[in-house]
Amino acid sequence: MVIKGNLHIQSQSISEYQQPGSDIRDGNLYSALSGSRSVIQRSYGTKRLIKTDDNWLTRAEFVSAALLAESNKVNDEIYFFYNEVNQSAGLDDEPYKAQLGRVCKMDEGGKNLLIDSWTTFLKARLVCGHPRDPKRFHRLRDAFLLKEGRTLYGVFSSSWGKAAVCKYSMNEISSAFKTSKLKCYTGSISGPRPGNCVASSSQTSKNTLTIIKEHPEIETVIYPEGQRPLYLLENETYTRVVADRARDASNVTRDVLFLGTDQGKIHKVLQKGDQTVIIAELSPFKKEAPISNMVLDTTMGHLYVSTEFEVVRLSLADCDQYKDTCWNCVLARDPYCGWDPNGHTCSAVSQSGNYSGSLLQSLDPKSTDVCKGVEERKNQEALKKVSVDTTSYIYLPCPLRSHHATYTWVKDDSTEYACSVDEESCTLRFGESNPMGQGIFKCTSKEEGYREEITAYEVTLNSGRIPEVSLVVVATGVLFLAITILLL
Repeated sequence: MVIKGNLHIQSQSISEYQQPGSDIRDGNLYSALSGSRSVIQRSYGTKRLIKTDDNWLTRAEFVSAALLAESNKVNDEIYFFYNEVNQSAGLDDEPYKAQLGRVCKMDEGGKNLLIDSWTTFLKARLVCGHPRDPKRFHRLRDAFLLKEGRTLYGVFSSSWGKAAVCKYSMNEISSAFKTSKLKCYTGSISGPRPGNCVASSSQTSKNTLTIIKEHPEIETVIYPEGQRPLYLLENETYTRVVADRARDASNVTRDVLFLGTDQGKIHKVLQKGDQTVIIAELSPFKKEAPISNMVLDTTMGHLYVSTEFEVVRLSLADCDQYKDTCWNCVLARDPYCGWDPNGHTCSAVSQSGNYSGSLLQSLDPKSTDVCKGVEERKNQEALKKVSVDTTSYIYLPCPLRSHHATYTWVKDDSTEYACSVDEESCTLRFGESNPMGQGIFKCTSKEEGYREEITAYEVTLNSGRIPEVSLVVVATGVLFLAITILLL
């Protein structure tokens, strides 16, 4: 939890919220204090009280922390993510630089040197961007360690007003701390490598502790996977990030990010390899303000989000927002949701790990035929039958579901008609200049290669006398008539 720049972490809480199933119950409190006297410390509990040396941190601004648990508890590591003032920055350089600090949980402090300090503390530069690209992102806004998959997600900002999301491998980061040269250290190292986790840090030699005290930073710079951001944000800045590993309808795990913005919005993002797709943009708050905190409850399937004014609870699935059509449900590319062909609804995929249902889902943007048979049957059932007089003026409405789509009216799957588009409908109008003919009229939309049938009417000509009316309401809209229409 970050409160006014100070970070407080209890190992019990890390176990419960960061690493499900971890066996950490020592009740120790790890805290990080920002400001001119920055410090990372184990400040309360059964273990020895220790902290960072005064020279290891420079006006640090802490944003997050996490435990990386290993099968051998001796190797458990705690990571702290923070920014430091760039004291060597020139006029055109970034004023901040992102860092990550790491200590071993078993650290008990030194015996002859660093008696009240960490003997395993090391830090590394964290960069979001390519090593040769001058437009890199240096200021860390938030970081989240997804333990399943050992993946770190960070949100960054730049001095030119852009934001970015970067993904890192914790296996590579942990390996760098174990193998990298120490920055500015040119001497030889005898015995255990400085910073390595050991069962009893009090037995670490004075020579090793001297090296750690004077050279706490590793030489290796941590760059993201692919050495580039996952994607950039143009008009907003991300303030918070959490991630979940969701099971899709094929029982394959997918990374889903929830990113909070400085305008009070939440972006729900599917991350797969080098593909990043914004599934949904949510605006749950009445008053616009930066997202200040987000907490995942994967057991109950909820996301808690807060600003300085409000707190909301959101469903991780929330399949109702994809409405009542297979196309809308599947094309959302939401791994939490799939189309139930029996119940004709968009339903949540079970996250229990033993799901074997028959929900229709496709997270592949190249796949467009998942709903083909389902939608054809549904459209046939929803066909509206209309009988009109030959002299009628008839308007057939087609509701607009996306203002980015192209809408088309087709008669009997062969003859195309133009429609008049307003804010709510693409309306097909018949009159003296456009005579009515009987047949089946379908309105379809096409967007980014996806084609969907919106509505369909079977129109027959009626020569008998029909009672006059001026307005008839149907399932998908309103038919405006100059004279009579009879719905069969």
